[in-house]
Amino acid sequence: MGNIKNLIGAIVASIVFCLGIFVLFHEVEAYMTSVNQSRQKLKDEVVYQQYHVADKGSITYAELIASLLQPLDYDIIVNGIMINKIWHYPEKISEYAIPKREYNKNYQYDDKGNIIFISYE
Repeated sequence: MGNIKNLIGAIVASIVFCLGIFVLFHEVEAYMTSVNQSRQKLKDEVVYQQYHVADKGSITYAELIASLLQPLDYDIIVNGIMINKIWHYPEKISEYAIPKREYNKNYQYDDKGNIIFISYE
């Protein structure tokens, strides 16, 4: 009876170990895929970066796209196109058809001084 408990314990431990190894290899593969895609984007020079310079007035197309790649704090209007902070997903950026040029960044405030939305024109 004791040998059967030891055998079952060893089998369960082996299954958990194999499952752990499987998850480890899966995560390594996902990581390597992400790294390879990032390297390819760097080679293609399609990298967007947002600079945190205090309100410099005008921003580049790349900075605008970089700000859209993260969750939005406020609604945004780009060339008259409203991008709602609740319904915005980074996958939808290509659907916005944003022209590649420099933009002037303006904040729109309510009567209490709170930011309502940000406009890029």
